[in-house]
Amino acid sequence: MLSDRRTFRERIGFVIAGAAAGLVLLGLAGAGRHGPGAEKGVISTDGTGRVELEVPVDPNAPSLIVVSVLNEMEGPWPIEVRARASASVVAMRPRTSEGVRPTRPVSEGLTLASYSDHQREVPAPERAFHVLTGPDADRATSYRTVAATALASGRFVDVYADSSDAGEDHRPLADDIVRTLEGVVLPACDRWIGRPGDVDRDGRFVVLLSSRLAGVSSAEAPVLGFVRPADFDVAMPGPFSNHCDMLYLDPQLKPGPDAHAILAHEYAHATLAGRKLAPLGSDRSRDGEEPWLDEALAHVVESRLGFSDANYAHRVVAFRRAPERSPLVGDAPASEGPSHAPGRRGAGLSFLSFCVDRCGADVVARLFATKERGVAAVEAATGEPFSRLFGEWALTMARGGTGRHGETITTDGPPARWVATGTTFHAVPLTATTAGLARVEVIGPPDVSLRVSIVAAARP
Repeated sequence: MLSDRRTFRERIGFVIAGAAAGLVLLGLAGAGRHGPGAEKGVISTDGTGRVELEVPVDPNAPSLIVVSVLNEMEGPWPIEVRARASASVVAMRPRTSEGVRPTRPVSEGLTLASYSDHQREVPAPERAFHVLTGPDADRATSYRTVAATALASGRFVDVYADSSDAGEDHRPLADDIVRTLEGVVLPACDRWIGRPGDVDRDGRFVVLLSSRLAGVSSAEAPVLGFVRPADFDVAMPGPFSNHCDMLYLDPQLKPGPDAHAILAHEYAHATLAGRKLAPLGSDRSRDGEEPWLDEALAHVVESRLGFSDANYAHRVVAFRRAPERSPLVGDAPASEGPSHAPGRRGAGLSFLSFCVDRCGADVVARLFATKERGVAAVEAATGEPFSRLFGEWALTMARGGTGRHGETITTDGPPARWVATGTTFHAVPLTATTAGLARVEVIGPPDVSLRVSIVAAARP
């Protein structure tokens, strides 16, 4: 939920559509076609840690072996791929059953009070807020109560500034926030993912500008904005919750596209927090969304609105450079920060963009609405098993060049070896001195769950 300050741009392997045109497009290649140069087969292991199959090989056109590790546990998972010449065709092992799950309607989500449901109160000229200023959100000593002054107000949005930052004039930024939220972000999100829900029933959404965000920041990853789901939990005592729908921004942001992108990203977090944290007595989870999916959804919304790619372009580049070190599911180690390693978040944006291309933009609305979390939420929203989605996403990315960083293996030559982490993939090119068939073995620990996709060589 934290937005990092990055200024560089780098061309990446997908096209960003304009706000009116839609989402990130990843140049999907149409997985499932058969014939030269297309996917030959997909095989899932069933607890043996080993896959064997035969693959056409051609010295002029390498086949591509895409190995996905589906385990959510980090691992490590040592993987080996070897090939030897084969004299005859053998049947592929049957696939593990992957049934189709019915999707749930977007309206499945909890009916929440929206801003228009309540009479809009006149914003107080001053308010007190509990602000997280230390690394441990579970300790009351990590919070400071700050006085804040109202700087700008619109029909639904109020912007307050920490009174301790009184040395600078933040009114231009506050006015820009109101215009951007009410003029672009709220209308777009209303039609697509809904609103956070008016948890304090005052008809307002609050943005707090405070330089105290620096207390949870670092030189490597400066925090420009964040959302605390606890603020949406009316049962959480202070100082851990402000009991209102709100987000926090760095007052040093300058009005413009980069600030607008961060605002859209954090507003998506706020919407998800408000929809996932249900009132006491409901059967919905009070834990919020899993961090990896929370960040992926915020990046998808941010990219759709098309303000700027400064908050995610470098993350996608990091993922494409090293997908085998960019787990999709799970939290990053403490040394990386929670779900903030660039490659991890780039993987999340890439995967959800693939799901949208495959299933339609409504999949994002379903993810905001479903009571499920994490992988279960993805399966409920798409109606497909996660293993299939992950494997076909990996295949699509590998066909575009992502993950093809290892050495090419040859029949009867040395194997390819690497140590994988959970929910990552790696692509291994395979060739031979003469055209024919190769028997390929993919070997891992007995408890690893593998999915192997083959792009067969194009035959003359």
